[in-house]
Amino acid sequence: MPAHDPATLAITFLDPVSGIIAGAIAAPLLLLLYFLKLRRRPIRVSSTMLWERAVEDLQVNAPIRWLRVTLLLILQAIALALLAGALARPAIPDGRAAPEGRIVILIDNSASMRAADADERGSSRLDAAKRAALQLVDDIRFRAGTDGARGTQAMVIEFAASPSVVQPFTTNRALLRAAIERIEPTDQPARFDAALELASAFFVYADEDSEPEMTTVALFSDGWVDPDARGDRRGLSNALMRFERVGPALDAPTDNLGIVAVNARRDDDSPSTVLLFLRVQNASPDPVRAPLTIFLDGEPERIVTLEVPGATPGPPGSAGAPITPGERAATYEIDAPGGGVLRIVINRPDALASDNEAHVVLDPPRPVRALVIAPGAPGFPGADPYLLRALESAGAQTRTLSAAEYSALLERPGALREADLLVFDRVRPDALPDIPSLSFGATIPVPGVGVARDDDDPPPATRFLTWRRAHPALRHVSLDPVIVARPLRVSLPPGGAGRLTAEGIAFGDSGPLIAAIEDGRTRRLLVGFEVSRSTWPEHFSFTVFTINALDYLVGADAGAAGRWFRTDETAVVQTEPGRANVRAVGPITIEASAPDAITPGGLRNVSLGAVPRAGLYTVEGASARDRAMAVNLADPHESAAGTRDIVVLAGEASAAGQFEGAPPREIWHWFVLCALVILTGEWLLYAWQMRV
Repeated sequence: MPAHDPATLAITFLDPVSGIIAGAIAAPLLLLLYFLKLRRRPIRVSSTMLWERAVEDLQVNAPIRWLRVTLLLILQAIALALLAGALARPAIPDGRAAPEGRIVILIDNSASMRAADADERGSSRLDAAKRAALQLVDDIRFRAGTDGARGTQAMVIEFAASPSVVQPFTTNRALLRAAIERIEPTDQPARFDAALELASAFFVYADEDSEPEMTTVALFSDGWVDPDARGDRRGLSNALMRFERVGPALDAPTDNLGIVAVNARRDDDSPSTVLLFLRVQNASPDPVRAPLTIFLDGEPERIVTLEVPGATPGPPGSAGAPITPGERAATYEIDAPGGGVLRIVINRPDALASDNEAHVVLDPPRPVRALVIAPGAPGFPGADPYLLRALESAGAQTRTLSAAEYSALLERPGALREADLLVFDRVRPDALPDIPSLSFGATIPVPGVGVARDDDDPPPATRFLTWRRAHPALRHVSLDPVIVARPLRVSLPPGGAGRLTAEGIAFGDSGPLIAAIEDGRTRRLLVGFEVSRSTWPEHFSFTVFTINALDYLVGADAGAAGRWFRTDETAVVQTEPGRANVRAVGPITIEASAPDAITPGGLRNVSLGAVPRAGLYTVEGASARDRAMAVNLADPHESAAGTRDIVVLAGEASAAGQFEGAPPREIWHWFVLCALVILTGEWLLYAWQMRV
């Protein structure tokens, strides 16, 4: 429904058929009365001078003469038209009953809202939602508040993976319209509970002793928001939830084929070969055949035809019920000895273009480069030979430094940028760069983390009592036979402290013996004993642990051939040495700066936040490894691109139906009143003309 000018009076007729029938009957009767000749008794008179008015009346009632249009006829016709119009039940929009108080306009701009199926012209659902929101803004009758109340005012919030205020509360209609117009589409999933949490922050009280002001939350969405919203409704007790659904009809099938999962790893036996894993989803009820092309650095490598089964609809009679999309998983081998960028394209137009492509950045095959820091004089570090042998067995390239040499490297910007992993053997470093680390027998400079040695009262030897077998670093690791002669006391910060999380993953008699620490995106493992003071190196589980540790610390990202970010996760890149800011250029442009403090080793991690649009980005100012950045939607729920008439929050239906203005106000009584006024005037005019 297009927006209209609030100054324009739009009259609609609720029962036009009755008005047409009444007019069709009344108009001929009126004309018939004028055509009928009056019956008069002939009388002989001496002169006709005094009878001119009678002669005119006779001419009017002569049926063979044309009808003479008189003022009386015009007034009678207008009166009859007004009465017929009254029977048609005329009505106007009731602006007086539009939402009042504080109005929060929520507009969903998630990935499914980009589906081009809102109407027969191919408009997107977001365009339809913006048109509906503009209509609401035009219908609102803003007014100033009285007695401490704020009156009628509105604000605009957009939401996808996270909500943001586009326009704070205002009574300025132009500002609200401009805010709605500048909302852009995203390729992110919708998080409705986060949007309501932000909206509830604006539900306020007029004063401490009064009742809270009524707030209307107007949601414009396709209803395809997160199905398992975990928010609660306590903050919405004083809110009127209204929901207007946009998009196709509930029973209309969604024609969409999308890439919902992608991964790439190098073949263990042939590192130059990349194994590409894809999962493609079909939201249409019909099976679909579509060509799929795989590009490497812009050149086509594979062209295949995908056959994806159709979706399974919801139970009969459950309009808007979730569907089970059809899926097809496939694996392809790509020859990529030097890395590059993979681009996967489904060559088929459908409702949602965002999931027809996926990008993966491939790293060239290389072993993990580990820097081992051990006690000893410069040039003569004394690293534990068991530890070096285990690292080499895991396929790592090692370089050994003393603690003093490591401290000197920290003073040289960029000196550590080639290291994938730092291994501290009985050494407490002065500082830690944003590089994964593995520590044995010493603490690390992380707030709240400590490793204490009690030489006066050393703890007795211990075994591993329990460990988290499901943790990636301890998978397939048996610690039953391991004895630790001189365990150290490991202390960890309670709970999460900002970006820092720390947890014990293996325990002895005196507490944690192995801990996993995450500081932002940097992972660290801390072993609370010296390798040489245990029987662990004698067991194959030590080599297994070392391999797992390399995969967990480095291989989870760098060891896998493919790297990419989801649109709802934080994208982090590393800058060139000496750079403090980066600029990502792709479907959109994002600029970001590193923290003011220089990271030890001259390395800086820059957060670009959650990148809202999927695609391939070129990051200016980033390190060579992060120069290309891939961002994908890869969300099965958004790719299903369905619609719902009911939005559920915390297991309760928060809104149903459409957000509509107040019902139109009927004005038929004004038509009747105008007709009576006109008929009264017609009678007075007739009486004046007939006076003698």
